[in-house]
Amino acid sequence: MVLFFYQTEAIQALASALHATNPLVFIVLLVGLQGVIEVVVSGIVSTLIVKVLSRLLAAQQEIR
Repeated sequence: MVLFFYQTEAIQALASALHATNPLVFIVLLVGLQGVIEVVVSGIVSTLIVKVLSRLLAAQQEIR
């Protein structure tokens, strides 16, 4: 898909911002950025879920 749309204005603006010199470099840089974002968001969401579950389990232990 990148090869078809690489010459469009929107993709070229993003490629320029990432300093990508060709479509392959652009793909690597874009996926790398998304990977970092996914790690951060997943870490935050996972931490919140674990905290809620641990509180629920602790409350359930007290009831018994």
